[in-house]
This record gives sequence, structure tokens and C-alpha cells, in this order.
Amino acid sequence: MNLNQVTVPCTDLAASVAFYRALGLREIVSSPPDYARFECPVGGSTFSVHRTTGPVVEGGVTVYFELEDLDATVSALKSAGLEFDSEPQDQPWLWREAFLRDPAGNRICLFHAGENRRNPPWRMTTDVRPEPVVSSDPAPDDIQYLEDRIGEFNLAATGIAGGAWLSILVRDDRHRIVAGICGNTWGGCAEVRQFWVEESRRGRGLGTALLEAAETEARRRGCRQLFLMTFSFQAPAFYARRGFEVIAAVDDHPRGHRNLLLRKRLAPSVVLDSRPLDSVAGMCAHSSVG
Repeated sequence: MNLNQVTVPCTDLAASVAFYRALGLREIVSSPPDYARFECPVGGSTFSVHRTTGPVVEGGVTVYFELEDLDATVSALKSAGLEFDSEPQDQPWLWREAFLRDPAGNRICLFHAGENRRNPPWRMTTDVRPEPVVSSDPAPDDIQYLEDRIGEFNLAATGIAGGAWLSILVRDDRHRIVAGICGNTWGGCAEVRQFWVEESRRGRGLGTALLEAAETEARRRGCRQLFLMTFSFQAPAFYARRGFEVIAAVDDHPRGHRNLLLRKRLAPSVVLDSRPLDSVAGMCAHSSVG
């Protein structure tokens, strides 16, 4: 639901049209002698006046128009001959308001409230649970936002800072990625989230070289253990030869296969390599190195 149109009664259409034009509204419908509709210059809401033969009820509805430059506008309107019932005043509800009446006697408030119009300090909280939105194609910025919030929570809970992405990429002469590792290091631990070698380049030691580079960089960053997950149909034997042990397994993930969590203990480097490896942000999946 959206409130975007208000109609007030008038007794003299021409006088009311002139009044609301003077306030800055743009007339978009003219149907004399009974009706006129205006468009607000900001926000797109519309406002109309409709001629009535009966008297306008005193103390009825008050129409509010918000202005950024309230005091300057009131001063300009007064110079143009409009009379105000009250000058701009700060109210206890954190609005600044000035009142006048249109030619039919309708009460008009020109005001400025800013953020306090919808979100005053005493705004009521709502118990309505927001509806989740399911997506199979999340925006990268949304994923990064969640990563950042989780990182903030982890830092507050553990006091351990210094988490960093870890990426090692191999490109061909066309700058196309043909192999790579993506993961992160934090709190003395390294995690490989993605490990892939192009099929035509498998069996040549490229996967071993990438994993050794990741282990070297993890040690350089002070990590003492390296984790990764692989499916049973991917490369568990490759990791076993590299000194990884299975510390957890989930059956039927995916159906008919197993999801394996592997760990390798990392001995401290004798000489720390001071050459940093490229670090890139990214979301990663399981490993497939062949």
C-alpha cells in the first residue's frame, strides 16, 4: 500500500489553484469549475482540490508538505502575499513546522522532518518477520556482504584478526586461468575452498606444485594446519599422498557419494619466505584436480 494522492475540498477552484501553484505544486489536470490535480515536485505524489457546495469542516484534516528549505520558502511565500497562522517552529516531536490555510480554509502545514518523519528515536519496533528471498544467482556484492559480517562476528568472538584471502593462479599465454587454488588463512589455520586444474593439464605435477605453494604460503602466514573438503569422486587419493587425513565424512552428500573433510598438519618453515602471493577475494567450492 502506498499513499500517493490526497483530495481536499474547495469553494473557489481558481483561488485554490493559484494558492497551490504558489506553494510550488505543478498542475497536471484542469477541469474547471470543479476539479484540479497537481503533482508534487519531489517524490511523484499527487494532490487535488474538488469544489464543494457545502462548508469546509473546521478542525478537520491537515495536509502536510515537506520542504528542505522551510524557513526560506516561508519567507518567500510571505513576500508573495500568503498569510501564515504560525511561523516556523521546532516541535517536541523533532519536526519544524509552519501553518497556513488555503482559500477554502483547509489547514496546511509546511514542515521539515528529514529522517525523523519515518524513523524518530521512539519509532515502534515491528514483530513482522521479513520474508526470505530465494535466489540461485546471488550478486557477488551480497555474498561479500555476508562474508564481511561473519568476519566481524568472528573477530568480536575470538579477538583474532588478520584473516586474508589466499589465491594462487596459473594462466596461459592468453591470460586464461588453467589452474588455481582459492582459500583463506585466519587464526593459525589455512583453508582451501577451491582447487582446480584444467583436465588437459592434469597428471603433469601442476596440482602438486599448486598445493605445495599453498602450504608454503600458509606456513609463511603462521598457519599450523591446512583444511579442505573434497568429494569421494574427486581427489581423496591425491590428498592422501600429500599427507592429508580424513577427519570427518558425510555420507550421501551428494547422493551415492561422500563429502570428506581433510586436514594436514603443517610444520613451521625453517626460513620464512617473504615474497607475498597474490590475494584475491572470491567464493569457492570443492576441489577437483585430477
